[in-house]
Amino acid sequence: MDNPDFLINKQKLDLGVRSNGKRVDDAKLPNWASSPEDFLRKHRAALESEYVSMNLHQWIDLIFGSKQRSISDSNLFHPLTYEGTVDFEKLQDPVERIAFEVQITEFGQTPRQLFKLPHPQKYSKVIPKSLVVTPDSIGAAPSKTSGYLMEESKRENGSTNNGAQEGIVGEVSKADS
Repeated sequence: MDNPDFLINKQKLDLGVRSNGKRVDDAKLPNWASSPEDFLRKHRAALESEYVSMNLHQWIDLIFGSKQRSISDSNLFHPLTYEGTVDFEKLQDPVERIAFEVQITEFGQTPRQLFKLPHPQKYSKVIPKSLVVTPDSIGAAPSKTSGYLMEESKRENGSTNNGAQEGIVGEVSKADS
């Protein structure tokens, strides 16, 4: 999404009043965002980062997967927040029904568990040293230089690969191979 309009109340809609009496209007941005566009740009960069790619599967496991009700991962919520815990059709006592509804309304509902097995990790753009074939790894004379695989490739064949993946491949040390 390139359009930050959802953060700005351009039509001056009546979005209600906060508990402190102030009207709800534009989204309040954190201090590190200089504008709605900057806010989106920084979030996109974070979500597309290598760190998120390498760890997203763990979040999926906690929210939708095999660790959704995990004591060892400190990932437990009130039993009423889990889908299917209360069968509202079978509740006879109206007070009990209201109590359950208020509990769910106030504390929310845990998403439906979608996965029973751990979610696979997303592929990485970083190539592990053990998978990189270099002249040193196949018996050539060792070199003490190190750099990025893409940079080595550019020096050897003069290609820049149109800059498409420049700098995203892991560091390779010929001396460490």
